[in-house]
Amino acid sequence: MSPARLLFVFSQLHALRHLDFSDDHITVDDRDGRDGDETVRQLLEGSPQVLPNLVSLDISGRKRITEAANNLKVTGEANENQVCEALRRYRDHECFVREALVHLYNLITDVDKPRPDMLKLVLSGMQSHPTSLHVHLVATACVFNLTTQDLAEAMPVSLLSSTVTQLLHSMKTFPNHQQVQKNCLLALCSDYILEDVPFDKYLAAMLVINWLSSHEDPTLQRMAVAVISILVAKLSPEETARLGEDIFIMKQLLAIVQQKAMVVVVDTTLKFALSALWNLTDEMPTAARNFIDCQGLELYEEVLESYYTEPSIQQKLLGLLNNIAEVEVLQADLLEEDLLEHILSLLKDSHVEVGVRYFAGGILAHLTSRPEAWTLGDELRSTILKQLHASIITWTQPEREMVSYRSFHPFYPLLQTCQPSGVQLWAVWAIHLVCSQNTSHYSSMLEKEGVTELLKALAAHPSTHSDIKGLSNRILQMVEQHQGCSGTSKKQAES
Repeated sequence: MSPARLLFVFSQLHALRHLDFSDDHITVDDRDGRDGDETVRQLLEGSPQVLPNLVSLDISGRKRITEAANNLKVTGEANENQVCEALRRYRDHECFVREALVHLYNLITDVDKPRPDMLKLVLSGMQSHPTSLHVHLVATACVFNLTTQDLAEAMPVSLLSSTVTQLLHSMKTFPNHQQVQKNCLLALCSDYILEDVPFDKYLAAMLVINWLSSHEDPTLQRMAVAVISILVAKLSPEETARLGEDIFIMKQLLAIVQQKAMVVVVDTTLKFALSALWNLTDEMPTAARNFIDCQGLELYEEVLESYYTEPSIQQKLLGLLNNIAEVEVLQADLLEEDLLEHILSLLKDSHVEVGVRYFAGGILAHLTSRPEAWTLGDELRSTILKQLHASIITWTQPEREMVSYRSFHPFYPLLQTCQPSGVQLWAVWAIHLVCSQNTSHYSSMLEKEGVTELLKALAAHPSTHSDIKGLSNRILQMVEQHQGCSGTSKKQAES
């Protein structure tokens, strides 16, 4: 039918409000398609007397048409507005949603400004078709394009939270579809999303670890390990404990460390894997036990020697060994003369970074704090204790944050007045370090956990070394000043 004839028919339909004039692309004669396009163009640009009550027009499949009437809502594929309208109108129709998402993906490949409106529509399509592989395959790719780089930071946090929850659903629903998993991983690999957006981080960590177990692509492996490392640091103690109890997870991370160590490579994948293991074992005795049972200790001893000149690697290795040394029932596993001699050499070496020497000192302080459990020679223990004190008094406090603590419980045994000065000095130096860098957080923790009483006892005891008394008093002064500032602020708020 010619455009003129069609327009005449339309002019008789005064009450028509919704018109579907889409093209299914099946027509053999392309002239019909061109005639239809011309009809739509004239309809949009023509007299308001034709279809005066029309409020929506579906021209899907007609790439040559853009809307000219601002009062009409047009669904199609010529531009963003038409595609978005299609997603709104046909949310419950899987095939339409899929096609609209494909066109949207092509339109937003180079998007450079935040589009929360589009993200909401993509999310709606995913939620309406939770088991459709075709929808989720394209939708997850759209999510990545809409949240990449700095775009996510301008989105509402609640929208991002819902989006990540939906990504996790996609990962869980399609565990064996590599491209869906890859799209979700790409979208998750954002510092802002991982750090600031609320979602089920335990579930996310489990899903990414499961994915990691069957994929060895170096780029994706790096992203997966980075995501896991950040997520583990964000888990609650209860969630960390559950994760650390899983032998499978420990083996996966250790396998990556071994893979990198075999070729002595230093890259972000290795660093993230070491960080994840470090966080998993932090005040988690079961995870530390699993680490040992998975031959992690033997692997770490080898890596310590082969990465002797890499302080960033050494620090992460020693940090985990420090976690093991905090667990009394596991200390015997560390009492190997060759290992302790190596750690002692790191403590003594003035050319080694303070961060490395700090964790070396922590391991040795914990192991020498219990003479009844010491199974090596007395001379070695005496040498370690002397070197602890001699080394620590030379350390300069680093400006950057070097370590954080969940609690000060592991320090209780080290702060007893009966301990050797080297053990006490390491503990008070450590507490002074973190209090100096985050006074508000750690001052409250010291008070709450009763550590200030231990420090007061140390400062008052006649046999306490002057170096330890001085540091203890400085910590107590920081706590007192913080309490004074907090009290003043509270009074001002109440007045």
